[in-house]
Amino acid sequence: MLAGAISSTANSLYQLVRDYKDFTSNTFSHVSKKPFVAWYYADANVAISREVKHCYKLYASVAASGINLMKASMDEKLNLVMTLKTTIDKARYIIDNANLYCFLITDCGWKPDYIWEILNSSVKDEIADKVINKWKQGYAS
Repeated sequence: MLAGAISSTANSLYQLVRDYKDFTSNTFSHVSKKPFVAWYYADANVAISREVKHCYKLYASVAASGINLMKASMDEKLNLVMTLKTTIDKARYIIDNANLYCFLITDCGWKPDYIWEILNSSVKDEIADKVINKWKQGYAS
């Protein structure tokens, strides 16, 4: 069972790398011509970086707790592998979504209602937080 989970996770990781490469190569050429493609591209990259940070924290906590993976129970190993697979699948979902929207804009002529996309995006919140923090740092100096 663990071998199957590891194999499935490795396959998902391969597909994630392939999907991201395809997404980047298909989308990046349109970024300067279609501003909203740039928005979806940036939004996807921010969301994927969150997932990568989640993986990093997961494995850092495993290393910090001193769990010896060779001596861990089968359930602990399986849980760790499945958590990694879930994170990889979330990143693939993010890429698939962004790729679809970019395809609709570049190849199908779809024109989304830009303002609602921007206002409902978490990227907007992260940009605002960074600007506010920079302003507070400058104000405190």
